Amino acid sequence: MREKCPECDQLLKKNCNECYCGWDSSQSQQAQERDHQCAYTVSGLRCPLDGTNNFSTHGGGSWYCLDHYQNLDNREKCHEILMNAFRDFVEIMESRIDWRIRLFPEEYAAKKQQIQRLFQSLKKP
Repeated sequence: MREKCPECDQLLKKNCNECYCGWDSSQSQQAQERDHQCAYTVSGLRCPLDGTNNFSTHGGGSWYCLDHYQNLDNREKCHEILMNAFRDFVEIMESRIDWRIRLFPEEYAAKKQQIQRLFQSLKKP
């Protein structure tokens, strides 16, 4: 029995590791190993924000936060975004907490503690 593409569910040719839709088994293995952090890095310093945007329609390649994604052609602006992300990390992440969680003080406090722990882990080398 022939295997099906995990992306489009079409039958794959025998001993084939790619599909006409763009799926590639080697990219699929890399995608499983990726984290969800923005890929923008300068001098070993990686953006701490979530990577939410990608140039690929199939999820391959690097993921960037919205600000880096929109400014990849402007090196100075990307560096400024990176520095602001570290400086304002707690405020940025708190602004992204779903408004419904704010209605429940215990859950809101738990989210804020989670953000603080994440921020502390960023400070460690």
